[in-house]
Amino acid sequence: MRNRQTAVEWLHEKLAQSSQEELVGNINLWFKQSKEMEKQQIIDAYSEGDVNGIMNNEMRAEQYYNEQFNK
Repeated sequence: MRNRQTAVEWLHEKLAQSSQEELVGNINLWFKQSKEMEKQQIIDAYSEGDVNGIMNNEMRAEQYYNEQFNK
């Protein structure tokens, strides 16, 4: 059972529940926040799913993210 929102779900909730004024004032910030959330979720998933992870797993997860998504 999943117990936390994905970055996309969080952003959708922000957009759906905001007034036009809030959207105009915050949309760039929310996109930046959701991208950071997504990055952390990818790193966490890699760390939790890496069967070879012994030491420096978080560093490898960060390296994996950068190789895959920061092109």
